[in-house]
Amino acid sequence: MSVRTYRFATVLPLFTTGLIPLSVAFWIQDLALAISSALLIGGAAGGISMILASIAFHPATRVMDRPSTPAFIIQNKGNLPTDPV
Repeated sequence: MSVRTYRFATVLPLFTTGLIPLSVAFWIQDLALAISSALLIGGAAGGISMILASIAFHPATRVMDRPSTPAFIIQNKGNLPTDPV
């Protein structure tokens, strides 16, 4: 997949299981939901670190996710496509 897609797939759980339920918890003033959302945001730290690590690469770079550790493998280093006109 491209780095752009990888970043989106990595940040999606942070929003769907962390930030959106946290905002709902503040809205309805539910402490249990706020605590569980905060824990899930902390669990997304690996994804946040992968986003920060991918900033150095062009969005069209192809990467492959590693299944066992929070890391990715660069597939086409050095042969990026030219910018479209």
